Order: sequence, then structure tokens, then C-alpha cells
Amino acid sequence: KEAEKKEVSPAGDEAGEDMEALAERPKYKGFMYIKCPKCGEVKSFFTRNETDHYHCDNCGERTEFEAPLSLLWNCECGSNVRYFTNRTEPNFDIPCFKCGSPVAVEWNDKKSLYTTMKN
Repeated sequence: KEAEKKEVSPAGDEAGEDMEALAERPKYKGFMYIKCPKCGEVKSFFTRNETDHYHCDNCGERTEFEAPLSLLWNCECGSNVRYFTNRTEPNFDIPCFKCGSPVAVEWNDKKSLYTTMKN
């Protein structure tokens, strides 16, 4: 009966190591601005729960967050938000969540984050 209670993983110890690696992967929460590497679909969303990946609604691709970059922007309507993003272009537009206007952002080497482009 003792042997019946024991559960053995078909992968042996490796399964336990994989679970540990998953638990140690950094997780993020808050505003996200994510571009799917497979189909190119871009999505802006907010998550209250910590997550280590993004699931694309368009193509179903799962994207694990490696080290998302910070993005701070200020819109002319007065809104300002801090996002995490996986985008790596030197600059791009992000729509304001409040008024919908595009906000141009650029990579700032000194601050190591994306910031609102100056005119």
C-alpha cells in the first residue's frame, strides 16, 4: 500500500527542476504594452496579478517576459503612465489610454527607458 501512495514523475527530477525555474522567473504587474513576436499584434493592458508571460489574443502565441523595458510617457491631455514593454525600436507611438491620441516615445540611453519624445 505504501508504494501505491507514491507518485513518480515520468520526467524524474527534471520535472521538479523545471518547476523551480518557473517559480524563479521574474514576474511583472501593472500596465503592459506588448508586441507579439509572431504576428506583430500590439496590445496595451493592465494586470493586477503578477505574470511572466503574455498570450496573444490574435494568434495564440505565448511570449515569456525576458526583461521588459520601462516606458514612461506624458500625454498632452495630462495623462502620464509607466508601462513595461517588450518593444525594442528606437522610437514608436503609443495611444493614450484616456484620450486616444498617439504619444511618441523614444529610447533614452541615460535613463535606460522609453520617454516621451521632445518636440
